Amino acid sequence: MIDAVVIFTKGGLILWSYYLLKSVDARAIVDELVKTVLLEERTGETAKKIDDKTNVKWKLVNDLGLIFVVAYQGILPVEYLESLLNLCKSEFVAALGGKVGMHCADLSLPLNFEAKFKQILDRCDRQQLDSKKRGGMRSFADTKRGQEVIK
Repeated sequence: MIDAVVIFTKGGLILWSYYLLKSVDARAIVDELVKTVLLEERTGETAKKIDDKTNVKWKLVNDLGLIFVVAYQGILPVEYLESLLNLCKSEFVAALGGKVGMHCADLSLPLNFEAKFKQILDRCDRQQLDSKKRGGMRSFADTKRGQEVIK
């Protein structure tokens, strides 16, 4: 289950956040990522366990100076998280209209991205459900070996 989504600059300015679980603190997530990933220049990493129950996955967009973070509990499929982060990135950048980067003084905060995010979340949830429906075990007759035996 996703707990929160946070979009912030490399400087630590939170541009937008959305909470599905109210007990999650976006500032704590941002602080932890800035301290342990950005300051230590571990930019090759894309996931981290914050505490006993909270995991985070992020997407760093260097050319824009933005970091997109998803906080979640338990285990979620990597494809689901990647899809969510990629869609958030493309839609958020489009919503900003090019006013993005380390110098965000001209942005009017808070940004109204919630409705678009809910659409993105619904789309990712539907894709996840569709992939589960398509998946399943094939019968022996449907396999290559099964076809050889039948002949």
